[in-house]
Amino acid sequence: MENDRFVKIVHVTTGSGYGGTWAQFERLTLALHAAGVGQRVLGSTQSPHVTRAQASGIETIAMDLPGSFAFMDRRKINAELKRYTPDVVMSWSPEASALIEPGGYVHVGLAPLVFDAPRLATCGKL
Repeated sequence: MENDRFVKIVHVTTGSGYGGTWAQFERLTLALHAAGVGQRVLGSTQSPHVTRAQASGIETIAMDLPGSFAFMDRRKINAELKRYTPDVVMSWSPEASALIEPGGYVHVGLAPLVFDAPRLATCGKL
């Protein structure tokens, strides 16, 4: 194999949510984990989806986003991104996207039904 490099992904989630976005989050994280892709989830451990990801062996870091102090959330998220050095950061809401600073990774954001360009400004891909 020419490129044996291990891919690392960080998923940033907000709230506990339900519906299609959360179902897709769960399907994607569990499928990537089964395929051996390195991942971390930054999100609420009150979410059943994050809890199931953690139970399957995916490392989770508890964060209740968006918090009362967004600047602290931003610091915590970006410190973790510098520590883990992911190849891809996937933010699962515009609120999460707005907290992620540019770095040495591809930032993929989930575009909502009502497009919110300022919150998705740091995304490399939509």
